[in-house]
Amino acid sequence: MMEVRMLTQRLTRFLCSRNYSSTSRPTNSQVRRIQNELFEQEKQRQLSLVTRVEKIKVENKDEVNPCTLIMNKGLSTPYHIAMHFSKMYRDRSALALVNGEVWDMYRPLTSDCEVTLLHFKCNEPQEVNKAYWRSCSHILGSVIDKAFKDDFNIQLVNVPDVPMTAGCFCYDVNLNMSDDWNPSKRELMCLSQEAFKLYEKSLPFERLDVDTKLALEIFQYNRYKQDKIERTEKSTTTLYRCGDFVDVSNGPMVANTSFAHHFAVTLVHNIKSNCPENEKLQRFQGVALPSDFHKVHLTTWEPIEERASKPVYIDSNGPWRSDTSIEDSEKVTSTSAL
Repeated sequence: MMEVRMLTQRLTRFLCSRNYSSTSRPTNSQVRRIQNELFEQEKQRQLSLVTRVEKIKVENKDEVNPCTLIMNKGLSTPYHIAMHFSKMYRDRSALALVNGEVWDMYRPLTSDCEVTLLHFKCNEPQEVNKAYWRSCSHILGSVIDKAFKDDFNIQLVNVPDVPMTAGCFCYDVNLNMSDDWNPSKRELMCLSQEAFKLYEKSLPFERLDVDTKLALEIFQYNRYKQDKIERTEKSTTTLYRCGDFVDVSNGPMVANTSFAHHFAVTLVHNIKSNCPENEKLQRFQGVALPSDFHKVHLTTWEPIEERASKPVYIDSNGPWRSDTSIEDSEKVTSTSAL
């Protein structure tokens, strides 16, 4: 732990030495506070709309604990179903199927339904795996958002749609630094340690569907998020909160951060935007193993981490390209997927 603290101090000194200051917007910590206040106000407003408790019938279709439960409409969640059984059953439940629809563990149930709780070792874990990868990107965004001093105007851009065959999850960021930042292995380890702290806290992923106008207000200091929200052209926007980090995502996410056990930030590299400003962005890459598979030997983990350290440029949703030609970037990505 002493070494980690020393490395964190080193990373802080490095960031403080950069010549960048921002007076046109609140600091990163102030922005997080504003976002959390607006998120919490809307959450409480929606809860206040439940003026009387109505009962719904929930059929738990799990093979181990099949049963019928009478629960509270708009208040009870799949997580409350898991709480009726053992601690092991509760802790392993990462996601739910509600009438065949993939559902967050903390998302309220709204009508009579059939529920199946999913975990990483179920017969068909595809949806759990996708939600896990998405949740790890959210954790990575939270780490990046808090890793830098308030002197830096860190702008989280987008979670790129990277294929799982690339072997890593990503988050694109505008660090607004005049110089390129090429973190050392020790500095990457500091970022990984911050992710491990989130794992230890078992923070839930809270989903909230809000009016798009409110979503634009929540992200009033992030033009990238505002652009993403506006491009959807929908009246409502889905937000997720983990701890004090709020982000835009369609979800679903796994239940909480305790599922991301082996977590490593493996690479930071430059990409360029096709936007008119042609801005240079940074792509953070990482990899993590679910807690159900935490007993992995070092000889197994090292190749996984090495594979995630190869730069990935493909993104089917975002307007990003690499510093190299398109042909070269596709070659790099194909290599990383081997």
